[in-house]
Amino acid sequence: MWCPSHIGIKGNETVDHAAANPTLSLSPLKTSSAQDYNSFINKIIKTRWQNSWNDIPLSNKLKQLKPFVEPWDSSNRNSRIEEVIITRIRIGHTRLTHNHLFTRSPQPICMHLR
Repeated sequence: MWCPSHIGIKGNETVDHAAANPTLSLSPLKTSSAQDYNSFINKIIKTRWQNSWNDIPLSNKLKQLKPFVEPWDSSNRNSRIEEVIITRIRIGHTRLTHNHLFTRSPQPICMHLR
């Protein structure tokens, strides 16, 4: 039961009114869903990933082509191996150009560039 306790004290009528009508002064609490938490956590992970990516020197071929950790604009494949193959072609790391590294053979010398 509510009893006015601020009678005659200037400025406290507002407090009395708020105490008498608590539903008017309360704002509804916003609850967070699992989706909200997932979005928040994903944003933190992406920010940290981008910060790590920013620390890689620009001499990295992939970073030259892709300065941000966003998906490729042309990426629409569900197969990771297809994405890896296409990325290797983009940066020039294919079996044709780097087979000597895989087989531990001496680097071939192009006859036209001698």
